[in-house]
Amino acid sequence: MQERAKTFSTRELEGAEVIELVSGKVVGSLLEAIINPSGRVEYLGILPQAWHKGGTVLSPRDILGFDDGVLLIERASRLTSYQQAKLKKSFFSTKELKQRIVIDRTGHLHGKPVAAIFEANGLITELEVDKDLVLHTLPIASIIAVGPKYIVVDLAEEGEAEAAEPPSPKKVVEMPTEKQEAKPASRVAASRNGDDLEVALSGDSEPRTGREEQLEFILGKHSPLTLETPSGDTVVKAGQVLTFPILNRLMEEGLLQQVFIALVSGVEPPLDEEPLAKG
Repeated sequence: MQERAKTFSTRELEGAEVIELVSGKVVGSLLEAIINPSGRVEYLGILPQAWHKGGTVLSPRDILGFDDGVLLIERASRLTSYQQAKLKKSFFSTKELKQRIVIDRTGHLHGKPVAAIFEANGLITELEVDKDLVLHTLPIASIIAVGPKYIVVDLAEEGEAEAAEPPSPKKVVEMPTEKQEAKPASRVAASRNGDDLEVALSGDSEPRTGREEQLEFILGKHSPLTLETPSGDTVVKAGQVLTFPILNRLMEEGLLQQVFIALVSGVEPPLDEEPLAKG
């Protein structure tokens, strides 16, 4: 058996036989991991040999060892009701996690999670993510929110999103000569064409930044929150369509991130004209 202090992958654990040390009996097989609102693995769901008895759960702290598809625990008496854990609506399972897309604070999409890698105390340190049929590991600091379609994470370190991408061939970067000028950083600007707003991006041949992806995700949606400046000026009302002028104002006031997190978390905005209390 491997030492207890190692990290565990839910992909490797799923389907493992759970064996009780004191008796040597097979207790059941591991079904899924159940994650609490703070982003830690709270339980491991186990299907027993006798299906009519119902499922049970195990705390990650009770794992003595895991190797070659076998998970060792000390006593089956430490297992608790699976249904009792699932009744907590704020909890979600790794099976539910796989149906969403991982997105970080900047709006960068990383793909669908295949597995969560966690420590013996339940802390999730990495996500195995499938993007364009390529599996890579994404180190995370925490899970911020889980919405109907997305899971928002804090990366372990700044710039980790780029480091987590599959390696690509190195490119030689040429410095601009006197006759060449470096392209300015991309910036969002609003312009009116008839009744529609368009985005003007300088240097649009360059790869998009995370902020541009975040703006593209938010644009045209209804704000789930009413947000004000410290002085009490209303920047946006709940239910109001998020247009470019509003997005620019949100960026100026440092409020864009709040709207982004609320949207990916599945907060439903009102569609009437009556302003709501501040979110």
